[in-house]
Amino acid sequence: MSEWVSLEEGLKAFGLRIAPVRGGVPSGWSEMRKGFFRVKAEMWRFQVVAKVIAENVPSIVEYPPMQAGTGFSTGDLKEKVEAAIAASKSSGD
Repeated sequence: MSEWVSLEEGLKAFGLRIAPVRGGVPSGWSEMRKGFFRVKAEMWRFQVVAKVIAENVPSIVEYPPMQAGTGFSTGDLKEKVEAAIAASKSSGD
């Protein structure tokens, strides 16, 4: 694998293509900057969602959910299966 060449050496070399890079060599910082500008350009998407949530929050506060939120845990599942097995053994099945 060859080493990097300087611009002067590259200009003197015959048949070497030098691709101009506008704004410098790409790096992680330049890519992050592009990402920030992309989010800034599409901020309207977040504003629409925020508006819909703001419209519905008063009804959620006024009428809270009747049930608790559900979750899934393998520990809970194991306990339920063990309880069902114990119940079936005690009933004589």
